[in-house]
Amino acid sequence: MKLNLKLVGVRKKYKDFYLGPISLELEKGKVLALIGQNGAGKTTTLDCISGVSYRDEGTIEVCGYDANPNEKKWKNCFGYVSAEPVAINTMTGTNFLKYISKYYDKCNYQLMDNLIKKLEFPINETIYKLSTGNKTKLEIISAMSFCPTLLLLDEPTNALDPIVRDAFLEIIFDFMKDENNSIIWSTHIVSEVAKIADDFAFICNGVITEVSSKIELTENWRKILIKQTDYLENIPEVVELQDDDGRIELISRDYNATMSFLKESKIDIVDEYYMSLENICLKNLQFFKSEFEEEDYV
Repeated sequence: MKLNLKLVGVRKKYKDFYLGPISLELEKGKVLALIGQNGAGKTTTLDCISGVSYRDEGTIEVCGYDANPNEKKWKNCFGYVSAEPVAINTMTGTNFLKYISKYYDKCNYQLMDNLIKKLEFPINETIYKLSTGNKTKLEIISAMSFCPTLLLLDEPTNALDPIVRDAFLEIIFDFMKDENNSIIWSTHIVSEVAKIADDFAFICNGVITEVSSKIELTENWRKILIKQTDYLENIPEVVELQDDDGRIELISRDYNATMSFLKESKIDIVDEYYMSLENICLKNLQFFKSEFEEEDYV
């Protein structure tokens, strides 16, 4: 298995937040969606990977290189679109791209020009005059123009209008046509990554709670409708119960385990339904949030 990213036991401590330990792998040719609520640790994780914020513990490898802030090789391997665009405000877009190019070994100028046109970016405008959306466009251009094999995307579409968002998604699909490339995409909006993500990592309270493939999520999570029974508290892997006029609707996070118990207990099964990926991710986050709240209470 060839990896573009490997985190082992990564920790980062702030005054009011603690990340980790985070262990995560991302294969070449894969897109990983990092799903979590605001404040869950998504940005901190990406900042540690990129070197924006140096980890307190653990190891990070980017494209096989140790993510050492004093080394250059690993920095040539990735591009980072941060949630809060940072650039030198007094420069134009043109001057900024020229300025940062000296920190990279390669630049795809044809791709840069294509991105400028496709995103309709005002390249000669001074950065401090740019809207938030246009600053995000500059981040995208600077992240992708220097031949990365790994993209770190932190809520990249938040400030983009619908037309540009569609153009950005086309750009991402083109990027992933190269089987050596990978993306880790941080978001709390599942719909924007549903089509492109291969795997989903869920983060809550600074901890990765689960990593599953899209196929595993859609197969494991299920709504099951049963007749009333006295065994409700014993049914395994149920995250939600609702009484629907004498019938009980279960939401299971492990379809096989739940169905096995229902059949062995001779509980009448009325129907079952697949769930949307958006609904699965929402219920998953709610489940782990409640688990943490119960631990804190105890």
